[in-house]
Amino acid sequence: MVSQESVLLIVAADQREFSGIVGARSVKSSARWAAEARLQGRRCLLIANGLGRTNASAAVDQACRDYTVDLVVSTGYAGALRPRLKVGNILVATTVLQRTGSLEYPVNLPAYAPRPGVLTGSLLTIDHIAQSVDEKASLAETGADAVDMEASAVAAKAESRSLPFFCIRSISDDSETDLGIDFNRARRPDGTVSGWGVFGQAVRQPSLWPRLNRLRRSASEASRNLAEFLNECQFPLKDRSSGGK
Repeated sequence: MVSQESVLLIVAADQREFSGIVGARSVKSSARWAAEARLQGRRCLLIANGLGRTNASAAVDQACRDYTVDLVVSTGYAGALRPRLKVGNILVATTVLQRTGSLEYPVNLPAYAPRPGVLTGSLLTIDHIAQSVDEKASLAETGADAVDMEASAVAAKAESRSLPFFCIRSISDDSETDLGIDFNRARRPDGTVSGWGVFGQAVRQPSLWPRLNRLRRSASEASRNLAEFLNECQFPLKDRSSGGK
């Protein structure tokens, strides 16, 4: 049965991206992980269904089957493609690009009080984790400011359902950071990342431990800042393209 009380749907790839949100309560869902929370007094459904566009699309479909969804937010971590974006910064996307098919999606803008560390720019969705400085520099040539793996799929689903779409990302690695760990090799077919696949690389190559620990700290900072920002901004229901009419 579809819940009659409407929700603000917030979609990420991994549960840890929501770890800074206080009071989230797990709920039953066919998605990998789902929880309800209150942000600015509004009922929110948080879903994390794995990396990649397929998992993100499925998350939106599942949420819309079970809930009355008012609007959709794509969120989670992103890799910076430009030096102006630092770890822990918040990127409020103004445009979402998809490399496969050269697609572009418009994005609604939330209302928030400007403050240091919150920037606007474009987000590029690709089909793998961008891991090296050289690859990030190449991706920056598309004009994008940061990169992720899910936002364009969430945008497409929101568009197909005539739901307002927003995109807010927290930077987990900057443009000058080589991840070191091959996270793509550690990805499972279902879009999750194998912890053993990650730690096994560090065990075989101990010089990777400092990088892995640094990435953990960066992810924790990104999650904290993301939760703080999501709890501060407002998501108007009217599409900005309507001119407020």
